[in-house]
Amino acid sequence: MVDVMKRKFQDYWNISCLTLSVPVILDPWFKYSYVKFRFVQAFGDVANNKLSEVKKAIEQLFSDHSPKVNDQNNELTGGRTDTEARILQENVRHVDWDKFLSEQDYCS
Repeated sequence: MVDVMKRKFQDYWNISCLTLSVPVILDPWFKYSYVKFRFVQAFGDVANNKLSEVKKAIEQLFSDHSPKVNDQNNELTGGRTDTEARILQENVRHVDWDKFLSEQDYCS
């Protein structure tokens, strides 16, 4: 009975690990390095294959939503002077946050 339960859990985990990984990566507390750490523990030699799937999913989500963000920026800046539009776009994109992250070593 235990073997059957383990097999069912493994099947479930193989299906759901991608879905569960995306919110963890988006969580500022954990990020990608946490998922990588856990995948190596859980999957061993095939962890890199699973991590590759996760990266592709994140990239696809970004790709799907980035044109929408650009369209929203254009809508937000309509009817304003160039200076007002530039300031608004900088606020929308959180330039200060991007600068902070680039100065940190969080991207590992």
